[in-house]
Amino acid sequence: MTMAAKRVSLTQKQREAGAGAELLALCQSITEDGRISKEEILALRSWLKTNKDSDLPGVEFLANTVEKVIADRVVTRDELKELYLAIEKVLPSDVRKEATQRRRAVEAARQKSDRAKREAEKQREREKREHEREKRTAAKQEKELADRMRMFRKLQNRELQQAKSNRGLVVRLKVIAGEDSCDYCKAQNGRVYPVEQCSENWLPPWGQCTHELGCRCCVEMQLDDALYEGVPPANYGQGYEASRARAAREAAEARQAGILPIHEEPLYLRLKAYSIAWGKPV
Repeated sequence: MTMAAKRVSLTQKQREAGAGAELLALCQSITEDGRISKEEILALRSWLKTNKDSDLPGVEFLANTVEKVIADRVVTRDELKELYLAIEKVLPSDVRKEATQRRRAVEAARQKSDRAKREAEKQREREKREHEREKRTAAKQEKELADRMRMFRKLQNRELQQAKSNRGLVVRLKVIAGEDSCDYCKAQNGRVYPVEQCSENWLPPWGQCTHELGCRCCVEMQLDDALYEGVPPANYGQGYEASRARAAREAAEARQAGILPIHEEPLYLRLKAYSIAWGKPV
Protein backbone atom coordinates (compact mmCIF):
# COMPACT_ATOMS: atom_id res chain seq x y z
CA MET A 1 0.00 0.00 0.00
CA THR A 2 1.40 3.37 -1.01
CA MET A 3 1.87 5.78 1.85
CA ALA A 4 0.53 9.34 1.44
CA ALA A 5 3.21 12.01 0.98
CA LYS A 6 4.07 13.88 4.15
CA ARG A 7 2.62 17.38 4.21
CA VAL A 8 5.29 20.09 4.25
CA SER A 9 3.19 23.20 3.57
CA LEU A 10 2.45 25.64 6.38
CA THR A 11 -0.95 25.32 7.98
CA GLN A 12 -3.14 28.26 8.85
CA LYS A 13 -2.14 27.97 12.52
CA GLN A 14 1.62 27.63 11.77
CA ARG A 15 1.71 30.69 9.53
CA GLU A 16 0.21 32.98 12.15
CA ALA A 17 3.12 33.15 14.64
CA GLY A 18 6.62 32.04 15.61
CA ALA A 19 8.91 30.16 13.27
CA GLY A 20 6.07 29.47 10.86
CA ALA A 21 5.40 33.20 10.35
CA GLU A 22 9.15 33.83 9.88
CA LEU A 23 9.47 31.02 7.33
CA LEU A 24 6.40 32.27 5.44
CA ALA A 25 7.81 35.82 5.28
CA LEU A 26 11.22 34.54 4.13
CA CYS A 27 9.73 32.30 1.42
CA GLN A 28 7.46 35.10 0.19
CA SER A 29 10.49 37.41 -0.03
CA ILE A 30 12.46 34.82 -1.99
CA THR A 31 9.65 34.13 -4.49
CA GLU A 32 8.68 37.79 -4.90
CA ASP A 33 10.46 38.20 -8.25
CA GLY A 34 9.96 34.64 -9.51
CA ARG A 35 13.63 33.65 -9.21
CA ILE A 36 16.22 32.77 -6.55
CA SER A 37 19.57 34.50 -6.08
CA LYS A 38 22.75 33.24 -4.43
CA GLU A 39 22.21 35.61 -1.51
CA GLU A 40 18.67 34.30 -0.99
CA ILE A 41 19.92 30.71 -0.91
CA LEU A 42 22.47 31.62 1.77
CA ALA A 43 19.86 33.52 3.77
CA LEU A 44 17.46 30.57 3.63
CA ARG A 45 20.20 28.12 4.61
CA SER A 46 21.20 30.30 7.56
CA TRP A 47 17.60 30.52 8.82
CA LEU A 48 17.10 26.77 8.44
CA LYS A 49 20.24 26.05 10.47
CA THR A 50 19.09 28.42 13.19
CA ASN A 51 15.66 26.74 13.34
CA LYS A 52 16.72 23.15 12.68
CA ASP A 53 15.01 21.97 15.90
CA SER A 54 11.66 23.43 14.83
CA ASP A 55 8.76 20.98 14.57
CA LEU A 56 7.72 22.51 11.25
CA PRO A 57 7.87 19.70 8.61
CA GLY A 58 8.87 22.21 5.98
CA VAL A 59 12.14 23.02 7.77
CA GLU A 60 13.66 19.57 7.33
CA PHE A 61 12.34 19.33 3.76
CA LEU A 62 13.86 22.66 2.74
CA ALA A 63 17.12 21.98 4.59
CA ASN A 64 17.63 18.71 2.72
CA THR A 65 16.84 20.37 -0.60
CA VAL A 66 19.24 23.29 0.01
CA GLU A 67 22.11 20.99 0.99
CA LYS A 68 21.51 18.86 -2.10
CA VAL A 69 21.52 21.89 -4.37
CA ILE A 70 24.76 23.41 -3.04
CA ALA A 71 26.59 20.12 -2.46
CA ASP A 72 29.00 20.57 -5.40
CA ARG A 73 29.23 24.36 -4.92
CA VAL A 74 27.88 24.82 -8.45
CA VAL A 75 24.19 25.68 -8.68
CA THR A 76 22.67 25.02 -12.09
CA ARG A 77 19.47 26.46 -13.55
CA ASP A 78 17.70 23.11 -12.98
CA GLU A 79 18.80 23.07 -9.33
CA LEU A 80 17.51 26.59 -8.82
CA LYS A 81 14.17 25.50 -10.21
CA GLU A 82 14.16 22.45 -7.93
CA LEU A 83 14.72 24.67 -4.87
CA TYR A 84 12.05 27.14 -6.01
CA LEU A 85 9.54 24.29 -6.42
CA ALA A 86 10.45 23.07 -2.93
CA ILE A 87 9.71 26.51 -1.51
CA GLU A 88 6.39 26.54 -3.39
CA LYS A 89 5.44 23.28 -1.66
CA VAL A 90 6.07 24.85 1.75
CA LEU A 91 3.92 27.89 1.03
CA PRO A 92 0.20 27.82 1.84
CA SER A 93 -2.00 27.20 -1.22
CA ASP A 94 -3.19 30.81 -1.58
CA VAL A 95 0.37 32.18 -1.48
CA ARG A 96 1.73 29.29 -3.56
CA LYS A 97 -0.48 30.23 -6.51
CA GLU A 98 1.06 33.70 -6.79
CA ALA A 99 4.62 32.33 -6.44
CA THR A 100 3.92 29.79 -9.20
CA GLN A 101 2.60 32.47 -11.55
CA ARG A 102 5.68 34.62 -11.02
CA ARG A 103 7.99 31.64 -11.63
CA ARG A 104 6.21 30.73 -14.86
CA ALA A 105 6.37 34.33 -16.06
CA VAL A 106 10.12 34.37 -15.45
CA GLU A 107 10.55 31.01 -17.20
CA ALA A 108 8.54 32.22 -20.21
CA ALA A 109 10.66 35.36 -20.44
CA ARG A 110 13.83 33.27 -20.16
CA GLN A 111 12.66 30.89 -22.88
CA LYS A 112 11.88 33.84 -25.13
CA SER A 113 15.32 35.30 -24.45
CA ASP A 114 16.98 31.94 -25.13
CA ARG A 115 15.12 31.64 -28.43
CA ALA A 116 16.20 35.13 -29.39
CA LYS A 117 19.82 34.26 -28.57
CA ARG A 118 19.64 31.07 -30.63
CA GLU A 119 18.15 32.96 -33.56
CA ALA A 120 20.82 35.64 -33.24
CA GLU A 121 23.50 32.95 -33.23
CA LYS A 122 21.97 31.29 -36.29
CA GLN A 123 21.84 34.67 -38.01
CA ARG A 124 25.52 35.27 -37.22
CA GLU A 125 26.35 31.86 -38.66
CA ARG A 126 24.33 32.61 -41.79
CA GLU A 127 26.04 35.97 -42.17
CA LYS A 128 29.43 34.33 -41.63
CA ARG A 129 28.71 31.73 -44.33
CA GLU A 130 27.44 34.45 -46.67
CA HIS A 131 30.57 36.52 -46.00
CA GLU A 132 32.79 33.52 -46.75
CA ARG A 133 30.82 32.83 -49.93
CA GLU A 134 31.20 36.45 -51.02
CA LYS A 135 34.94 36.29 -50.31
CA ARG A 136 35.29 33.14 -52.44
CA THR A 137 33.21 34.69 -55.21
CA ALA A 138 35.25 37.90 -55.07
CA ALA A 139 38.52 35.93 -55.18
CA LYS A 140 37.26 33.95 -58.18
CA GLN A 141 36.13 37.10 -59.97
CA GLU A 142 39.44 38.78 -59.21
CA LYS A 143 41.35 35.85 -60.70
CA GLU A 144 39.11 35.81 -63.78
CA LEU A 145 39.56 39.55 -64.13
CA ALA A 146 43.34 39.23 -63.85
CA ASP A 147 43.30 36.50 -66.51
CA ARG A 148 41.19 38.65 -68.83
CA MET A 149 43.44 41.65 -68.34
CA ARG A 150 46.56 39.57 -69.06
CA MET A 151 44.98 38.31 -72.26
CA PHE A 152 43.85 41.83 -73.06
CA ARG A 153 47.40 43.11 -72.55
CA LYS A 154 48.80 40.35 -74.74
CA LEU A 155 46.42 41.19 -77.59
CA GLN A 156 47.10 44.92 -77.27
CA ASN A 157 50.84 44.29 -77.40
CA ARG A 158 50.38 42.23 -80.54
CA GLU A 159 48.41 45.08 -82.10
CA LEU A 160 51.15 47.51 -81.16
CA GLN A 161 53.81 45.32 -82.76
CA GLN A 162 51.70 45.09 -85.90
CA ALA A 163 51.33 48.83 -85.94
CA LYS A 164 55.08 49.38 -85.59
CA SER A 165 55.86 46.74 -88.23
CA ASN A 166 53.62 48.64 -90.67
CA ARG A 167 55.15 52.03 -90.04
CA GLY A 168 54.10 54.37 -92.75
CA LEU A 169 50.63 52.86 -92.94
CA VAL A 170 49.64 53.07 -89.24
CA VAL A 171 50.57 56.48 -87.97
CA ARG A 172 48.45 57.00 -84.85
CA LEU A 173 46.93 55.12 -81.90
CA LYS A 174 43.65 56.44 -80.53
CA VAL A 175 42.28 55.52 -77.09
CA ILE A 176 38.63 54.49 -77.02
CA ALA A 177 36.85 54.16 -73.67
CA GLY A 178 33.53 52.37 -73.12
CA GLU A 179 30.32 54.09 -72.07
CA ASP A 180 30.54 52.37 -68.66
CA SER A 181 34.25 53.07 -68.16
CA CYS A 182 35.54 54.57 -64.92
CA ASP A 183 36.31 58.29 -64.63
CA TYR A 184 40.03 57.77 -65.23
CA CYS A 185 39.44 55.83 -68.46
CA LYS A 186 36.86 58.33 -69.69
CA ALA A 187 39.49 61.03 -69.23
CA GLN A 188 41.74 59.09 -71.65
CA ASN A 189 39.01 58.66 -74.27
CA GLY A 190 39.84 60.17 -77.65
CA ARG A 191 43.51 60.82 -76.93
CA VAL A 192 45.70 60.22 -79.99
CA TYR A 193 49.40 59.32 -79.86
CA PRO A 194 51.95 58.83 -82.62
CA VAL A 195 52.93 55.15 -83.00
CA GLU A 196 56.63 55.82 -82.52
CA GLN A 197 55.98 57.32 -79.07
CA CYS A 198 54.05 54.28 -77.79
CA SER A 199 55.38 51.37 -75.76
CA GLU A 200 53.83 48.28 -74.15
CA ASN A 201 53.48 50.13 -70.85
CA TRP A 202 51.47 52.83 -72.56
CA LEU A 203 48.68 50.52 -73.72
CA PRO A 204 45.51 49.77 -71.78
CA PRO A 205 44.44 48.10 -69.54
CA TRP A 206 45.36 51.07 -67.35
CA GLY A 207 46.69 50.40 -63.88
CA GLN A 208 44.68 53.38 -62.60
CA CYS A 209 41.37 51.89 -63.80
CA THR A 210 38.80 51.41 -61.02
CA HIS A 211 36.05 49.60 -62.94
CA GLU A 212 34.91 46.47 -61.10
CA LEU A 213 35.10 44.39 -64.29
CA GLY A 214 38.46 45.76 -65.34
CA CYS A 215 39.60 48.29 -67.91
CA ARG A 216 37.14 48.78 -70.77
CA CYS A 217 39.50 50.79 -73.00
CA CYS A 218 40.89 49.73 -76.33
CA VAL A 219 43.04 51.38 -78.97
CA GLU A 220 42.22 52.15 -82.58
CA MET A 221 45.01 51.80 -85.13
CA GLN A 222 44.63 54.77 -87.47
CA LEU A 223 45.99 54.61 -91.01
CA ASP A 224 47.44 57.50 -92.88
CA ASP A 225 44.49 59.30 -94.43
CA ALA A 226 46.51 59.93 -97.59
CA LEU A 227 46.41 56.19 -98.41
CA TYR A 228 42.75 56.43 -99.38
CA GLU A 229 42.99 59.59 -101.46
CA GLY A 230 41.88 59.01 -105.03
CA VAL A 231 40.60 55.46 -104.44
CA PRO A 232 37.13 54.94 -105.99
CA PRO A 233 34.67 53.51 -103.44
CA ALA A 234 33.72 50.75 -105.90
CA ASN A 235 37.27 49.42 -105.69
CA TYR A 236 37.33 48.84 -101.91
CA GLY A 237 33.75 48.72 -100.72
CA GLN A 238 33.26 44.97 -101.11
CA GLY A 239 36.60 44.02 -99.58
CA TYR A 240 36.20 46.50 -96.76
CA GLU A 241 32.75 45.18 -95.85
CA ALA A 242 34.11 41.63 -95.90
CA SER A 243 36.86 42.67 -93.49
CA ARG A 244 34.30 44.25 -91.16
CA ALA A 245 32.23 41.03 -91.19
CA ARG A 246 35.28 38.99 -90.27
CA ALA A 247 36.14 41.46 -87.54
CA ALA A 248 32.62 41.17 -86.13
CA ARG A 249 32.92 37.36 -86.00
CA GLU A 250 36.23 37.57 -84.18
CA ALA A 251 34.82 40.12 -81.75
CA ALA A 252 31.89 37.77 -80.98
CA GLU A 253 34.32 34.88 -80.38
CA ALA A 254 36.38 37.10 -78.10
CA ARG A 255 33.31 38.11 -76.09
CA GLN A 256 32.26 34.48 -75.74
CA ALA A 257 35.73 33.61 -74.46
CA GLY A 258 35.48 36.42 -71.89
CA ILE A 259 38.07 38.59 -73.66
CA LEU A 260 37.30 42.21 -74.44
CA PRO A 261 37.56 42.79 -78.20
CA ILE A 262 40.27 45.21 -79.20
CA HIS A 263 38.23 47.01 -81.83
CA GLU A 264 35.65 46.10 -84.44
CA GLU A 265 38.23 46.78 -87.17
CA PRO A 266 41.56 45.12 -86.22
CA LEU A 267 44.62 46.50 -87.93
CA TYR A 268 45.33 43.63 -90.29
CA LEU A 269 41.73 43.68 -91.55
CA ARG A 270 41.93 47.39 -92.28
CA LEU A 271 45.19 46.77 -94.09
CA LYS A 272 43.52 43.97 -96.01
CA ALA A 273 40.76 46.30 -97.08
CA TYR A 274 43.42 48.79 -98.18
CA SER A 275 45.27 46.12 -100.15
CA ILE A 276 42.07 45.05 -101.92
CA ALA A 277 41.40 48.63 -102.84
CA TRP A 278 44.85 49.01 -104.39
CA GLY A 279 45.17 45.41 -105.61
CA LYS A 280 48.29 44.85 -103.51
CA PRO A 281 48.82 41.98 -101.01
CA VAL A 282 49.62 42.94 -97.41
